[in-house]
Amino acid sequence: MTTEIYSFLSSSPAQYPWENHSGGLAHLTRDARAIDEGGYAGALVATGIGAGPDPWVTSAAVIPETSRMKFLLAIHPSVTTPATLAKQVATFDELSNGRVLTNIVTGSASTPGRSGGTASAGVRLDHEARYRYTDEFLQVYRGLISGEKVNFEGEFISIHEGFVGVRPVQKPYPAIWFGGSSGAAIEVAGKHADVYATWGEPFELLTEKIGKARASAARHGRKIRVGCQFNVIVRDTREEAWAAAQELLDQADDGFIEQFLAGLAAGDSVGQHRQLGFHDRKRPKHARDLEIEPDIWTGFGLLRVGPGLAIVGDPETVAARLRGYRDAGVDAFILQNWPYVEETERIARDVLPLLENGLVATS
Repeated sequence: MTTEIYSFLSSSPAQYPWENHSGGLAHLTRDARAIDEGGYAGALVATGIGAGPDPWVTSAAVIPETSRMKFLLAIHPSVTTPATLAKQVATFDELSNGRVLTNIVTGSASTPGRSGGTASAGVRLDHEARYRYTDEFLQVYRGLISGEKVNFEGEFISIHEGFVGVRPVQKPYPAIWFGGSSGAAIEVAGKHADVYATWGEPFELLTEKIGKARASAARHGRKIRVGCQFNVIVRDTREEAWAAAQELLDQADDGFIEQFLAGLAAGDSVGQHRQLGFHDRKRPKHARDLEIEPDIWTGFGLLRVGPGLAIVGDPETVAARLRGYRDAGVDAFILQNWPYVEETERIARDVLPLLENGLVATS
């Protein structure tokens, strides 16, 4: 099966990952067109609950401006209901002619450094409870979105004669992406997900995690694909790419990094704690001191919530690293850098044409 390449859809013109401001509809439209015309399969549209714009409104605003890209919408199940989500997904899928995907994010109780996380929405469930809830949520949601009449009585969700009359274009329903690094998360992924979504990690750790996800799916008599999110710093030469990484590190404020890392360490996200371990919470003077494997930089882990690793190099180097991860079992990639539009265009121009032999972007 062809490996797909996704980008990141945002209205933000921010130069750096720690900045948070919006360029409005015009900037969002420019980003969407760059993705739609650049050869990507689609884009992740993130959500922070209390932080950032709503992914549904953001994506719906640019449906008329695009024709082929798919919208991978990040959704926190604990702040909605299975029936509401089923209706939203089916409606969006119909209006976009089959271009929606769901990225179910069980998430953390809080998003460090931001007004996000489930607690900011009034949901206070501990780590294990959130995954038990998500298990119930996806069981009910998959029935409803498939057109079934659902009766369910669980620890968290109770539904009698549940039914959603709107049906999606994609059958039986748009693909479910689901991530998480804990044992509970991998079990839920194996039971319900079509794509196990993970942040980039060192090669051996990532292949081990992929194996666990596929083994979990096999225990439930299923097969699962794997999607992986990486930052990418690509320039004409390796030297220029590493200079860009150095510039990014130099621009970050020491006080911001210290406060940011303290917040991450206090959270309960297993995946985020794994990312912290890749740089040992230390900011070096030289960016290449954080090169933990050839062309793999963990500097973003000092600067942003989520995926902390970047592939750094010239176009040929970046393409070769992506092929290596493809060969290790990754079926889809989400690639991004800041500023979003300019880097989306750069990756499309310089990297995507080099990805052949089963590693190309398709809709």
